[in-house]
Amino acid sequence: MSIKGCTFDVGDLVRGEQGVAVSFDIKQSIEKAFAENEKPVSPLQATVTFMKIAEGIHVSLKNMCAKFPFICNKCGKEFVREITVNDRERVYFFEEDKEEKDIFDRYHVDLKNMTVDITELIRQEMILHFPTIPVCSKSCKGLCPVCGADLNDTSCSCTVQEVTEEKPLAILKTLYNAKASGSEEKNS
Repeated sequence: MSIKGCTFDVGDLVRGEQGVAVSFDIKQSIEKAFAENEKPVSPLQATVTFMKIAEGIHVSLKNMCAKFPFICNKCGKEFVREITVNDRERVYFFEEDKEEKDIFDRYHVDLKNMTVDITELIRQEMILHFPTIPVCSKSCKGLCPVCGADLNDTSCSCTVQEVTEEKPLAILKTLYNAKASGSEEKNS
């Protein structure tokens, strides 16, 4: 079985008996799979296992990890975080399902070249594990809302004005209090 990037030659498995499995530890650059603003800064490391099943090739990825750059939502600085995916599995089918409604959710073995390309599987799983709100650290103080100084590096003498908005539901408290005091008068 040969490896070219994240494309694996599975010809021996396709021709072999059902249940035969092969495992690899990989350390592979995956930069080409990602958009410019989300390219990893380290190679992907993972253990990949291929097993022939009746419908195709079962692919199991374990302990996937790679480091990615992010911009902190609080202070705006770039930081690097390791993204780890413990275990993912997919089946790469030999044949296309004519009744499949979502063709993008189905992976296939390239029977012409006898290969399986796991690049898209890796890309999707890594992106799913990106932080929704990236923050460089739990203790990040962010930027001053008045002068924009990074409060992690310096302190500023700005005074933050308290928000004094009209509260649209404040009338409910007044009405509730009036009703409550009215019912107390009836009980007396």
